[in-house]
Amino acid sequence: MPTGWATLSGVFKVVGDRPSAAPLTIDKDQAVCAPGGRPVLSQEFVIGPDGGLANVLVFVSQKLPDEEPWTHSESRSGKSDEVLFDQKECVFLTRLLALQYTQPIRIKNSDPVGHNTSLKPKKNPAYDQTIPSNAAGLYQPKAEEDQPFPVACAIHPWMKAYMITRRNSYFAVTKPDGSFEIPNLPAGVELEFRVWQERTNFLQEVTVNGASEKWAKGRFKRTLTAGETTSLEVQIPSSLFQ
Repeated sequence: MPTGWATLSGVFKVVGDRPSAAPLTIDKDQAVCAPGGRPVLSQEFVIGPDGGLANVLVFVSQKLPDEEPWTHSESRSGKSDEVLFDQKECVFLTRLLALQYTQPIRIKNSDPVGHNTSLKPKKNPAYDQTIPSNAAGLYQPKAEEDQPFPVACAIHPWMKAYMITRRNSYFAVTKPDGSFEIPNLPAGVELEFRVWQERTNFLQEVTVNGASEKWAKGRFKRTLTAGETTSLEVQIPSSLFQ
């Protein structure tokens, strides 16, 4: 049985020769999608100045009872607050959206041109709607997904993003500096986590706090100590992004 609550935190960093993001071909609505003719780069991977990797998903993959001492009251399922998913200058402003499946998603279009937003989940209802300029649609997930699913725009095919819906709030998406934190995890029991990134899919060969680890299909396990924060520095070879 769990012995209390703990936190898992850390940072994901790309090491080696820094890969370059590819320029996208913007061949429609260029005044909106590439204002001033500036280049628009792919966000398949976003690496910060110190090598931090944004938009890495970390989540508890095993099924946990939805009550204490397994699931903290602040992480329990059933959240109902609306989550905003916006698009501006023909870019989805959230590249990877993680939320509980009970939360509605307001899909907003902040551009002066229309967008088609297409969601293709495996366990949730599909969504394919054209959203006029400065309008919004509402999508209500119904189930938990085991991995992120794609979001696209048929009008502007370079637009891409991902979403994942989970039962509880034991997940995190890394910030621009590569950092993440998952609080209120059950301590004293072995937990299984999975790690996903758009370009690499589920991360498998990494270095954690200086030691090489192999994460089969992105899975790793940790037993946390009550009242403490376990910190991971995860290094990923840049060759995976070349």
